Amino acid sequence: GEEYQFEKAMKNNEMRALLSMEAGIHPVFIDCPNLRLWEMKPYVLLAERLGYVIHVIEPWEICAKHDDLPFLCSLHDDDEQRAPATLLQAMLRRFQPLPAAAEPTEAIRRASSSGARHFLR
Repeated sequence: GEEYQFEKAMKNNEMRALLSMEAGIHPVFIDCPNLRLWEMKPYVLLAERLGYVIHVIEPWEICAKHDDLPFLCSLHDDDEQRAPATLLQAMLRRFQPLPAAAEPTEAIRRASSSGARHFLR
C-alpha cells in the first residue's frame, strides 16, 4: 500500500473542517489525532470565529484502550493506508493531555506551536 502521508492528511482534515464550518454545518466533529494542544488551536480559533460552541473530548472518553498499541494496530489490520506501529507508538509518546485545572479552549488558545505548519488561519 501507499505510505501514510501525515501532513497531507492534516491539511485535508483542516480543509474539511473549514468547508463544513463555513457551510454552517452543525455539529462538526474533528476526527484528528491532535496529540499536542497547539494542534487543536487552528480548529478552536476557526470555530470561535464562526460562532461554534466547542467541546473537547479526551481519548479515554471515547475508548478505554486509547493507549494500547496492540489494540490500536489490530483496528486497522485490513486497512491499506494504516499507520505503521512505529508511527502509532511515537504518537502515543507525544500525546499531551489537557491540563486538569484549565478550561480546555483557553489552554489550547495559549498553546505555542513553535514553528509548526497549519493550513487554517
